[in-house]
Amino acid sequence: GTTNDGALHLTSETYEYGIFPGLLKALARRSDIHEFQISDCKMASRDYDALAEGLENQTHLETFRINRCSVSDRDAESLSDAFKMNTSMMNLDFSGNDIGCIGAEHLAEAFKTSEVIKHINLGKNRIADHGLVELSNAFKNSPCIKEVLLGENNFSDRGAGGLANALTTNKSIETIFLGSNRVSDEGGVALAGALKTNTTLEEFHIDANAIGQPTAVAFAEALLVNSTLKTADFGYNKFGPSGALALSEALKKNTSLAYLDLGRNEIENGGVRALAEAFVMNTTLHTVDLSFNNIGEEGANALLQAFKKNGGLKNLDLTMNKIPEEDKQFLQEVGELNSIKIKLA
Repeated sequence: GTTNDGALHLTSETYEYGIFPGLLKALARRSDIHEFQISDCKMASRDYDALAEGLENQTHLETFRINRCSVSDRDAESLSDAFKMNTSMMNLDFSGNDIGCIGAEHLAEAFKTSEVIKHINLGKNRIADHGLVELSNAFKNSPCIKEVLLGENNFSDRGAGGLANALTTNKSIETIFLGSNRVSDEGGVALAGALKTNTTLEEFHIDANAIGQPTAVAFAEALLVNSTLKTADFGYNKFGPSGALALSEALKKNTSLAYLDLGRNEIENGGVRALAEAFVMNTTLHTVDLSFNNIGEEGANALLQAFKKNGGLKNLDLTMNKIPEEDKQFLQEVGELNSIKIKLA
């Protein structure tokens, strides 16, 4: 039902008790609704057609969410036609559906012409490489899109290359999520190259892909010239000790990055030794995740020495490593003395 703040949420139970095309059309046209959400409904194509018709001339709706409703390419096409005419919708969430490359292509056409859409969530669909390339073409000159969430979409290097190309010209996107896809070093290096010239991206997530040392080196080169990126999430990849070494050299000079996730990256003691040196020199990096990295006594000792001359580090995650209990206690004590919160459990 409608809440006091103008939000309307429809679920599978609502649908079973009487949501049908005429009502959907009427609801979408209501001027007192600013947020429209449908979740966990198995809707028919005629329902999406009615919803699209109701959305065409809607001037008050700002947020549209349709989650886990098996939205198909055909349904996405119907809704995208409505988005082309809509002048109020800023937030679109299609996560958890069945949108493929054709549906992404239709949505891209709507994004090209929109002057209001700012936040796009297409996570957990199946847009694949072709879909991401089409979306990226829409992103190239977009004046207003700020956030793009594309996790779990089965794209690889071709799609990542298309997005990298878009990022070299886009001047609005601030946040990108690419987690849990199939991007390897070819795509990773391309994306890193885009960050050398991009001046708006602040938050970048590419966790749980297939990137390794070449991508780490490329991002290190980007961090030497990029002054806007604040969050970098590389968790659950394979940077290894050499990748961590490359990043550490860049971190000694970078003055913008505040959050770095290197969890599950096989960086081991050698990589931690290099990063520890960067922690001493860097004054802006305040949160680092080094969990699940096979760090032992040698790495712990390097961190202990770094803590005594700490730059700006405030939070460090060291869970699920191989640090001896005695060293864990020392890390906690020295960390507290230097205002660093350390997670070891």
